[in-house]
Amino acid sequence: MDILLVEDDKYIARAMAQLINDSGCHRLAVVASVAAAQAWLEEHPVTDAVVADACLGAGGCGTELLAWVGQRYPMVRRVLITGCAARLEEMRSSGPCDWDATLLKPFGVEELEAVLEAT
Repeated sequence: MDILLVEDDKYIARAMAQLINDSGCHRLAVVASVAAAQAWLEEHPVTDAVVADACLGAGGCGTELLAWVGQRYPMVRRVLITGCAARLEEMRSSGPCDWDATLLKPFGVEELEAVLEAT
């Protein structure tokens, strides 16, 4: 499985990359912003999943990225990750979700595998 991880915190990104690799990922790319993710996807359109943090600081908004991915690459699985349950409920109540699954940090390899393999 080819996965693009979008996480602005380098320590969290490193830990999540290890978790994704532990799940048996064949190829993993890690970027820290919406712009970098869009550029990567333009060069690598055959990607199985995008896992994006909801809040990317100055790097943009993960929900907006996942909406863009859904429009441009509808077959790519979109997973939103966040560490704030209250913010997640706010995002869900503000309108339709443009992602396939949500994971609340911290999560384990089993939870990650389940959302990546769901159809």
